[in-house]
Amino acid sequence: GAWQADTRRRPVRDRQDGDDDGALHAGALPRRYYAKAQNLARSLAAAYDRALQECDLLVMPTLPMKATKIPGPDAEREEIVARALEMLANTCPFDVTGHPAITLPCAVSEGLPVGMMLVGRQADDATVLRAADAFEKNVFAAPAPPQ
Repeated sequence: GAWQADTRRRPVRDRQDGDDDGALHAGALPRRYYAKAQNLARSLAAAYDRALQECDLLVMPTLPMKATKIPGPDAEREEIVARALEMLANTCPFDVTGHPAITLPCAVSEGLPVGMMLVGRQADDATVLRAADAFEKNVFAAPAPPQ
């Protein structure tokens, strides 16, 4: 069953069948999943920290595939969501770990940009930005978008 918040403003919980932790209202995950996610985030951050002990920056593709065209204005919601979610695989880990990261174009393939992501050590945004600036000035400057 559910219990309601009292005057001390405890969260409203809804216990689900087979869910010994219950879940906060508004569609939140059960607490055990949140705790597991937090532990995994720490492990992921530690793994990147170890990799960055060997070098100043990690260089990786921004996307795990070639860029796709932006869905048109009449596209179905499913297509729009699918295109958006395709973009997250390589970038979202750094939203979780807090490592500074930047993506910049490094080539063009069939008229679409190819992105390169630079990832730096925790709190070392300056190194990431200096490297990105040097790359854009000395290696590859993105062409102007088609009109």
